[in-house]
Amino acid sequence: MKSLSFNLMMARLACVHIRRAIASSTNLTGVHRPMLLDRSRIASDEKRQLRQRNESWFAEYDNQLLEQHQLSSTWRVPRSFRLSQMRFHAALAMKSGVGNCGEMSAAAFLFLAQSNLFPLDLLHVNYRSPAQFGHAFLVIGRDGDVSLAEPWNWGESAVVCDPWNNAVFPVTAYHYYAHYFPQSFRHLMVNQLVRLESSDDEKNHADQLPGSIKAVQWPTIPELD
Repeated sequence: MKSLSFNLMMARLACVHIRRAIASSTNLTGVHRPMLLDRSRIASDEKRQLRQRNESWFAEYDNQLLEQHQLSSTWRVPRSFRLSQMRFHAALAMKSGVGNCGEMSAAAFLFLAQSNLFPLDLLHVNYRSPAQFGHAFLVIGRDGDVSLAEPWNWGESAVVCDPWNNAVFPVTAYHYYAHYFPQSFRHLMVNQLVRLESSDDEKNHADQLPGSIKAVQWPTIPELD
């Protein structure tokens, strides 16, 4: 288990790296309120069109994965499915330079896994009020034996890394930072999307893309100035 200071340093590095690669988002205003709203990161109309096109490709890719695995929903899926999905979503967002919390957190998760930093959790928070919204982020160094409903007890060296919010903080300060997040954050239900505890864990479950997926001729994303 790495130290708190090391985990904080790596989380900050991941945020910088991912925010440079995915430089704009389409949902920075409205329900979600980042800690510090950087208006230069609000997606232009051109980037919004790219994000909409990405979403259609996400859906097509996910549907093919579902057919391959004979599943009906992307919510409760094998770890190999989730990692393949994350790789595709993150790569497309980084290629196009636009993405929201899901793609940014997936990209940060993969960046930290490649840096051999474990354990890693990709988490999703559901907001039940005033409407049904969600937010994705990751946690470095979480104690896997502690309930997801007790973030303040996830471990002394555990760190929240949220590149969409540009937020990095120890989970022991969870209550302090929670008010920076969307207004419904206190009414939360945390779900674990995927957890990796070692590089061997990743290798054992990160299947190569199925042949049917490899064969898809995805449209070329134009390079933007």
